[in-house]
Amino acid sequence: MLPTLESAKKIVEVNDKFYVKEELVEGFKFFIFNYRLTSYSDFKDNEHLGSLNLRGTAFLENGERFISFHKFFNYKENPYTQFDIQEHEVIESRQKIDGSLIHPIVIEDKILVKSKSTFFSFQSELAKTIIERKPNYTAFIKDCYRQRLVPLFELISPKNQIVISYSEEDVILLNIRNLDTGEYIGFEDMEKLAKEYNINYAKRSFSTYKELLNIVQTAQNIEGFVCIKDNIFFKLKTHWYLSLHTLVSEIREDVIFNLVLEDKIDDLLSSLPNFSGNKKQEVEELVKVINNKVNNKMKEAINLFERYKELDFNRKEFALQYSKHFLFSAAVTAKTADEVEKNTIEILKKRINSYTKVLEFLKN
Repeated sequence: MLPTLESAKKIVEVNDKFYVKEELVEGFKFFIFNYRLTSYSDFKDNEHLGSLNLRGTAFLENGERFISFHKFFNYKENPYTQFDIQEHEVIESRQKIDGSLIHPIVIEDKILVKSKSTFFSFQSELAKTIIERKPNYTAFIKDCYRQRLVPLFELISPKNQIVISYSEEDVILLNIRNLDTGEYIGFEDMEKLAKEYNINYAKRSFSTYKELLNIVQTAQNIEGFVCIKDNIFFKLKTHWYLSLHTLVSEIREDVIFNLVLEDKIDDLLSSLPNFSGNKKQEVEELVKVINNKVNNKMKEAINLFERYKELDFNRKEFALQYSKHFLFSAAVTAKTADEVEKNTIEILKKRINSYTKVLEFLKN
């Protein structure tokens, strides 16, 4: 189900893992929805309100909706992807590009460029520059919107390295969705449009599941694949990529804590079918506890930032009142709520940096 502005606000009201922020862009006021540190139940309980389609979805005040990708999960991560695949089954896949999502929005013939959660990130500004210097890309994006379609891209750049290093700078077309129904257009139709405008796009391939598993187990320098089976999207990550996040190490509280902070916990959860049922349940319960603790710190930092704004960003006055607060630096060095959240994550990483400190954090 696709959310309306009203149903999206309802989700935020009933579940604090989801949030909304307002951004004014060239005279247009947007409500941008997203989520942080979620679990399976957060999506399932609110699926009827459109929870699976709130990853960066934006609305204008009049309710006009601009969808992005829907939420999809790693294979076997949770009940959404707990189906079996036979080794001989042929699976459609596309290599997962290790960059940043780019979501263009066209209003009154203007192209506004958003990353996953904001129009004002380094990634959105860089992608906007790339798109504006390529007339074929601007024409392509506007043509898509004339057809009520939204093209979704991935930004790669040496300036935006996540894990994998790319030498070139580009925005690569990943998929195209219908703005009204949420359906993804067929790959052949996407490829035809991309070739017509000379747009770089993610290629697809067909392999047996056994062949894909072999690649996942042995390949290096790729993140993995986005696969489609019976119209269900799911991710397969390479062992090489997972090892970079210490997912092959012992599963301990401090490892899980850091994976939550790095937004990589879904990779661990997808590997849990290899563990006993009790072990999996223990890890999932621990993730819920960590998510709640970190979310509470996020809200605490945001509230502190609101106090800073009420003081008209008077640093001296703010310091007199809050300089001893654990999250003081998260608020005082930020200009936006997004920056507060990033600062909070960095503070938690630096100050809760040992097994003992993680256990203390979880107990308090």
